[in-house]
Amino acid sequence: MRAKGVKVEKRRAEQVRRWLLEQGLLEPSLKPHSEGEHVCFPVVGHVEGMCVVEMEFEERVQRAPIPRMHFDVVGDIALLDISGGEVGTEELERARALLAHRGIRAVYGRLPVMGEFRISPLIHLAGERRTRTIHRENGCVFELDIEGVYFNPRLATERARVERRTPRDAVVLDMFAGVGPFSILLAKRSRERRVYAAEKNPVACEYLRANIARNHVDVHVFEGDVRLHPRVKADAIIMNLPHSAPSFLPTALRHATAGAHLFCYTISPTETLDEHARGLCAKNNLELVDVHVVKSYAPGVVVACVEMEVPKAKTRQRPGQRDIK
Repeated sequence: MRAKGVKVEKRRAEQVRRWLLEQGLLEPSLKPHSEGEHVCFPVVGHVEGMCVVEMEFEERVQRAPIPRMHFDVVGDIALLDISGGEVGTEELERARALLAHRGIRAVYGRLPVMGEFRISPLIHLAGERRTRTIHRENGCVFELDIEGVYFNPRLATERARVERRTPRDAVVLDMFAGVGPFSILLAKRSRERRVYAAEKNPVACEYLRANIARNHVDVHVFEGDVRLHPRVKADAIIMNLPHSAPSFLPTALRHATAGAHLFCYTISPTETLDEHARGLCAKNNLELVDVHVVKSYAPGVVVACVEMEVPKAKTRQRPGQRDIK
């Protein structure tokens, strides 16, 4: 079938696919087309700032519709949100539908996150009984166990955005690194960056180290509470812990160089988000750079990235030279 498509380089294909999907611009009835070093995605409507072509696309085989549901996919495992913690016939039917239509090997019900390490209790619903998987995004590969670590696949686009906004020669501190989706991407996109990753969850640290080796990058790992991290000075600091990241701003400032850029994730009502961001800056003597809404958290409430900068009131300090084992 002849239709309009967006032509992108293969190295950017997954990032663009996710963005088109989020914007409702990806045509679901047609298959993407691979052409040499490029991929063409069929689109609906007008797409600004991209190479739009008209070409033949293969139609997808029509199957029974998947019941409407909220789920995430990590590697080849689907995570279906379970309200109230009870599994009924409806949830089992949805799990079987996912297993049949998405090329997924396992489906688990996911309860709300719990505990210090933000782990979701899981209930097996369909497919293989395993929780370890390999997840790919932004040209990186991550091994993880969804039963032992926190990982949000919906932040792939946000991680790529932060990477683009970070200087290629920056010293970077990822304060809550998890299995390394921010740290490894930043190190992989520029070998000039010096990246430090702090993580308190020992299971996540194990996978973080394995993923550093798997992706052939140089990231210095600190296992433990970031507040006890050796005094490394950083030009860019990532604080992806929305429920409590603002309370860690004093710690971030102890590690920040003059002029350092902070990416602080927070949760706020939409109506008061700008006021909330300005308040964080005023309380910590920081300059507001940008407020970027990442995703919806609840009706009228969002997760946002407040970008702030340390005033350049003093001579820039040299980044720390200490290697962290």
